[in-house]
Amino acid sequence: MNKKKMEGDFLPFLVMAMVQLGYAGLNITSKLTMDSGMHPFVFVAYRQIFATVALVPFAYFFKRKTRPKMTISTFFEIFLCSIFGSVLFSLFQTRVSQRYEAPYSSSALMCLMGCIECVIVCFCFNHDLLARSLKPAIRIVSSVYAGIVCSALTFCAISWCIKRKGPLYVAVFNPLGLVIVAIFSWVLLEEKLYAGKVAGSIMIVSGLYAVLWGKKREMNYTNLTKEVEKDNTNKNFTTLNDTQDP
Repeated sequence: MNKKKMEGDFLPFLVMAMVQLGYAGLNITSKLTMDSGMHPFVFVAYRQIFATVALVPFAYFFKRKTRPKMTISTFFEIFLCSIFGSVLFSLFQTRVSQRYEAPYSSSALMCLMGCIECVIVCFCFNHDLLARSLKPAIRIVSSVYAGIVCSALTFCAISWCIKRKGPLYVAVFNPLGLVIVAIFSWVLLEEKLYAGKVAGSIMIVSGLYAVLWGKKREMNYTNLTKEVEKDNTNKNFTTLNDTQDP
């Protein structure tokens, strides 16, 4: 497997599989955190705080001299991503990546906005100080994991994949997370694994591979068409030059 093929096919697949694996771990740790009495709004607020802290240094040092200018429309799209999260992330991130080629900065700004929004919501709807505590240890472990792995690293990884493969490629991996969560819940939390879950998991994986196979065929066809058009253009140009020569 050459380097070009690895970066074009295998590496994005591996990155998105790891993203879904990280999200599956989040489902397990967040359940344990909620069981300890931590309020969901508090958990999300801590998640955004740790994500912002993790991303700010990268956003500052990477592309500091070549960072493009932030426009109002780009800022607004990042703001929408911070509100609606993964629902609109893939859609708007494609446009953000094209207009603002600084993934660390855009991800850090999105997490910062999400942090401010979550803290405001937390103080408005939760007044229990015990629910805001990071004790027992599972709370801080889960919050740090959610912030650094499932927000900071994941947003950057998804931005990278969207830039190379498009939003559809990223979206088709979401059902894979359900399969991983079902397996983790069965192994770690001793939840029952019913035949319906197994059948559904098989269908999800089969559908994932079918979409990826179709997407690869489409890309190969597009590349082939471009090569044919390029060859035809070169031939026409050569023929034109030959006819013009005395």
